[in-house]
Amino acid sequence: MANFSVPSSPAIYESNLSGFLGVDFSSSITDIDRRRSPRGYNFINNNGTIEKRNGYKVLAFLGEKANINGVWNVDTVNGEYFVVHCGTKLYEMKTDFSSYTEILTGLDDKISQGAIINSKLLILDGKRAIVYDLLENDNKVKYLDEIGYIPTTQIARAPNGLASQIYEQVNLLQDSRINLFTSNEEDTKYQLDATNISSVETVEIMNDEAEWELKEKDKDYTVDAGLGQVIFKQVIGKSPVDGRDNVRIKYKISSPANKSQVNKCTIMNVYGYAGANNRVFLSGNQDYANIVMYSHIEDITYIPVENVIKIGLEVSPITGIAKLNNGKLAVLKNVSDTDSTIFYIGYGTYNGVEAFPLEGSTKGGGNISQYAHDVLINEPLILTKNGIFALNTATLTDERFVYHRSYYIDSKLKQEENLEKAIGIVNDGKYYLAINDHVYVADSRFKSTNNNSRYSNYQYEWFYWINLPVRVWFVWNNELYFGDKYGNICKFRDNNDKDRFKDNADNVEAEWNSIILDLNSPSHKKNIKRVSLSSNPTNSELTIGYRLKKGDKQVLTKIYTNSTYPKTTMIRKKAKKLSFFSLYVENKENTNMSFNSICVVYSVGSYYKGD
Repeated sequence: MANFSVPSSPAIYESNLSGFLGVDFSSSITDIDRRRSPRGYNFINNNGTIEKRNGYKVLAFLGEKANINGVWNVDTVNGEYFVVHCGTKLYEMKTDFSSYTEILTGLDDKISQGAIINSKLLILDGKRAIVYDLLENDNKVKYLDEIGYIPTTQIARAPNGLASQIYEQVNLLQDSRINLFTSNEEDTKYQLDATNISSVETVEIMNDEAEWELKEKDKDYTVDAGLGQVIFKQVIGKSPVDGRDNVRIKYKISSPANKSQVNKCTIMNVYGYAGANNRVFLSGNQDYANIVMYSHIEDITYIPVENVIKIGLEVSPITGIAKLNNGKLAVLKNVSDTDSTIFYIGYGTYNGVEAFPLEGSTKGGGNISQYAHDVLINEPLILTKNGIFALNTATLTDERFVYHRSYYIDSKLKQEENLEKAIGIVNDGKYYLAINDHVYVADSRFKSTNNNSRYSNYQYEWFYWINLPVRVWFVWNNELYFGDKYGNICKFRDNNDKDRFKDNADNVEAEWNSIILDLNSPSHKKNIKRVSLSSNPTNSELTIGYRLKKGDKQVLTKIYTNSTYPKTTMIRKKAKKLSFFSLYVENKENTNMSFNSICVVYSVGSYYKGD
């Protein structure tokens, strides 16, 4: 009988991909962690599962091709509203987005910033600062320089001005100021604390009942504006109340340069002594490129002329103000050859008065955007030309002042045009950076180290979204909203929205790609027997394919509906004699794309001959 030798079947192997993270656009193609995707968009890690991001819906339309420049939620005496800066107009909008009313026009058509202190919303558009008063029933909106606090600059002043006491500083926002005098039995000329005044507005004298009486110009007194004097027709005499000022003169000096110093600001942050959020710090006026101003306590209408801090060199403009979790304020600049990039403002007291001294500076990553910095889980993030960096808030003696956080997206992020116009926001543990209809998302839940980043102790996981026309962000009730350049206010859809995966009327398209797989044997030919994908119990639609040396090959589309148990998608389409290949999963429908693990079943053949 003849003997036959039956060849043994080739050994079968498995390669598993699971524990998926975000994207990696920066590592070399052979150095990417198998949990990350080197290519893809519009997906997110939802509790360990790769899913398509939610789409957005348009809630309100304020005018064709009108820029949404800022949106702020306010609780007023008349109810809750949004204040919306759109184009050159300011609107008050109902919170159901059903209607809106124009309340001001003539704004600059640029992205604006807003902050609330003591029931007043301050809006900076770089043209003329605006205040929306939350406690007013009518006439809620005024220009800041119209309602500037009138300071009493001198008290206990002798008529000749040789004896006096400084009481309050001149307000940059206000032309008017008050002097208080103690009269005598000789002098009729009362010397104000300034010359070349514009006008005397009111003159009052205290009567014997200690009440103020208004006096009439020409009848009771005359004015020498050049000398800054009020000349009474007769001697006033001693004060009816011993030790108390009895002459009150309010006068005006026109100071458009002072007002312009504030009105042209485009940068602000809220800060105060020992962490109190009771002052507004302002900058961004290119005429005063290295100046920070700050308001009086709980009063944005009073910016004393001496509340000014000079930050570095004028040739290097301030690009941002960020609050640090160590109680200091960081004033940010872009990189220059001659100046520092981060300056630190602290707090203290001087003669019993709150003070905010400059406490040092460092050279680190230069901040390039006025609108991108925010705080992610107590970590201030800034945008530089080299990516996203976190400010180190430990001590000034630390060796490192910034830490790199965006290694995985830098290759794509740094290629974005007009990167200095990027705008960022933090919500629900994620940082969102929008530029050119793209959004880069950092997820604080995931941290890892990467040896390729020189200035990092850890990296965030990042995700990349497209087709999102974000111009400005805002958060309301812990949900993320945005305004675009077409006059729309938009919100990301809820999970129970029937059109959850539509961007307005268009389907959200998503794609995920695996790394280049050599299946642990780059020198041998591999034959793919089958591929399986595991999915959580959810409605999902998956289009799966191979990326091969000679092109892409779609192999299967699978739809799961009303899923109760986890599902396994099995791909039996074989691919032969491969050295390298990768997988892609995509979805272009109004459905989810959901999976959490991939298994590749393969055999190993003869040696690969090489390319």
